[in-house]
Amino acid sequence: MKYTIFYDGKCVLCRETKRIFERLDWFKQTKWTSIQEVEKACDYPFLDKKEIKEQMHVVSPSGTIYKGFFAVRKLALLFPLTSVLGLVAYIPFLHYFGVPIYKYIATNRHKFLKAKCEDGSCSIK
Repeated sequence: MKYTIFYDGKCVLCRETKRIFERLDWFKQTKWTSIQEVEKACDYPFLDKKEIKEQMHVVSPSGTIYKGFFAVRKLALLFPLTSVLGLVAYIPFLHYFGVPIYKYIATNRHKFLKAKCEDGSCSIK
C-alpha cells in the first residue's frame, strides 16, 4: 500500500512540489491526488474541505493523516535523498519553527510564483 498525498492541482507551487517529490520517490511509495479530484469524487469524507485547501495532506498506509509541515517531514523521511533532512525535522521542538514557516509559505504561495499564477488559483483566501 502507498502513502496518498493530497495537493492543490491548480496551484503552480503545489504542482512543482509534486513534480520534485515524484522524482525523489525511487521506490514508488506515494500516490498523488489533487484536491479537485477529491471534491468531485467525495471518496475521502474524513478530510476537512477547508484544511485540505490550506495545506498538503498525507495519509499513510495505516491511515494516519499528516498535515502541512508534518506531511512534508514524513515525505522527506521516505525518500533516500531527503531522509537525513527528514530525520533532522524530527528533532524535538523543531516543529515550533517548521509549522509557522510551512503556514507562511502555504498562505503566501501566490506570491512565490506570481508570474506563473496569474489566474489567482494559488490563493487560498
